[in-house]
Amino acid sequence: MNITISGLSNADKHLATGRFDALLSIGHPTAGQHCEGRVLHNCIVDTSDMTPNMPRTEPLPPIEAVIEVIEWARTISEEATVLIHCKHGNCRSTALAIIMLLAKGWNARDAVRRVYATRKRCTPNWYILAMGDHLLGTNALGHIRDRKLPLKSSRRDMQVPQ
Repeated sequence: MNITISGLSNADKHLATGRFDALLSIGHPTAGQHCEGRVLHNCIVDTSDMTPNMPRTEPLPPIEAVIEVIEWARTISEEATVLIHCKHGNCRSTALAIIMLLAKGWNARDAVRRVYATRKRCTPNWYILAMGDHLLGTNALGHIRDRKLPLKSSRRDMQVPQ
């Protein structure tokens, strides 16, 4: 699977090239009108800017949203070219890109390496990754922490649903 990760501002530019077979649009239901392939609009809101002392105004991402991405990823061909975007292309999109590769059978080390190589400004949302690891029985989050790679983890009080 060939993955491109982008922010919203560049998503339509990428799609206008016509080279994408699938699009995962996170939090932006109007994006992706130029995609002829499979499109999934996912509703995961951005929780990455929260700090431990800031009250939560947006709901945490539901585990069902991560399940939806896992199921969708399994329907995508290994040869497909996929565009994944969220607002900035750094946190939610990179976490879900790792989860998509894990859902396709990649090991955690290779999935993490691929996404960090694909997106230089990569700071996956730890909460989303933890849900993916829980659902898939993987340890991508542990691999990122062991290698001391950038990770968006400002909300220490969030618990992953079981």
